[in-house]
Amino acid sequence: MCCIGGFLLLPSCHLGVTDTRTMGKICTWDVPAKETYVFQDVPTGVDTVDFKARVYRVSHDATCTTFDDQLQPLVIVAHGRVMAGVPNNYLGMTYMTNHLASWGDIVVSVNLDVVNALQGAETQWGIPHRGELVLHAVEYMIAQNRTFGSPFYHRIDTTKIALVGHSRGGGAVIYAANYNELHRKRPIKAIATLSPANFGTRPLLAAVPHLCLYGTWDGDLYEGQGPDIWSRGTRRAPRELVEIYGANHYYFTDNACFEPEKSELSRADHHLLAQGMVNAWLDRYLRSLDRYYWSSYLMGETRLGQQLEYYVSFQDADYLPIQKEDPLAYTGSREVVSKIGRKAAVKKECELTDVAMCGPPDYCVGAAMRGGWDGRKEHFNFVFEPLDASTYSHLCFRMSQVHGDSLNLIDRKKDFHVVVTDDNGHSAKARLSDYLGGLQYPDLSGSLPPDDPNNRKQIMRGFRIPKYDFKGLDFSKIVAVRFVFDRPVSKDYDNKSGTIKLTDLEFSN
Repeated sequence: MCCIGGFLLLPSCHLGVTDTRTMGKICTWDVPAKETYVFQDVPTGVDTVDFKARVYRVSHDATCTTFDDQLQPLVIVAHGRVMAGVPNNYLGMTYMTNHLASWGDIVVSVNLDVVNALQGAETQWGIPHRGELVLHAVEYMIAQNRTFGSPFYHRIDTTKIALVGHSRGGGAVIYAANYNELHRKRPIKAIATLSPANFGTRPLLAAVPHLCLYGTWDGDLYEGQGPDIWSRGTRRAPRELVEIYGANHYYFTDNACFEPEKSELSRADHHLLAQGMVNAWLDRYLRSLDRYYWSSYLMGETRLGQQLEYYVSFQDADYLPIQKEDPLAYTGSREVVSKIGRKAAVKKECELTDVAMCGPPDYCVGAAMRGGWDGRKEHFNFVFEPLDASTYSHLCFRMSQVHGDSLNLIDRKKDFHVVVTDDNGHSAKARLSDYLGGLQYPDLSGSLPPDDPNNRKQIMRGFRIPKYDFKGLDFSKIVAVRFVFDRPVSKDYDNKSGTIKLTDLEFSN
């Protein structure tokens, strides 16, 4: 038994982790032949399809006869649409199905190739059809749980259901979660999407925690569909975006490829990140556990593979925006800065400009503030009426360097101080580089031509600074937050000048 990046290697070739259970074997069970499904509530295109699925679970022995006697969570996995007529794509994400099964989940991979022919806006690219098949898989397994003689009789915890999807399967699980909240009411506790498609798909509106992984070298959904659909989703539940430098689209499968796209990372690295982050997400929100300090993996404090460069943006559902009028838009504005009359007393304040982030290179619908500096101790200043942030644990914001701006040097990070002030005039500061290493420079996609506007991946990175790092403040009366650009130039950091975008300034848990 060996350890790779925090994971234990199961016998045979299945990468995964076990908890306290005896090492055994990943066992499979196929839905019996000639099962069909009749669509109930989708656009035109097809009425009935074959229903095929494979179920994965872990046995305590090599003969698949001894299984956990406890109820196990149910996870449905939805694959993407692979070109060139590759058959049985639902069997092509075993790195993920085996991994989650090894943690004690009953995992079902559904065949969605039966709707591959559905293209175009009339059928919404088959996303609703895929979503309905995902929900049918949930109902099918719940029926198996009630059926005496089934291998899953009284084995499924029907109060703990999660959905995992790649590409169009990612769009499908979002559709399924939205439809379920309105019509089915099944207890879907979490979803995870890998490079999800956003065409024909509404963003996540259901109050379900959503993890989204997106590679900056995605050569298929290269227009930032993952960050786009994630950013437009609800804030009624926790959500996290993981931006992976050098990752592509198809390496999130066992062996599918797409000739035009390249990758800086190996397929094994893609699998390691997807397994680790998805498993951590499900441990927290599906299984209600925090084994091996999985929360530190979700927050980026513990890395999955030191050679991998990736950035996390976690946003909790419990938050206090600096500006209360529109909590989903940018949370500070020039009006908030100036209306109290303190602006004149502030020296070397940088000018901030409203910008829309609705296309490349931002891939994030919404508004932000953009500003730059070229001198020591210049700053962005946000002054507001006293806010009671005493019940919140972190000061949070999302930020990016502006790609190609003359004040930014390529591949150099930024470091500066974040200063918080209370109504008593007390201030405390924290250094940005102490949190996930500072502000990175945007990646360039090696899968696209240099002059393609989608080549630049200027995706907002989330920062969460613990409240206890700001010493001596009365957090029941916070009146200002400043970003002070006073850090000296050092190895890997160019701090003397810069242009950045800032959004979602808030207190949160």
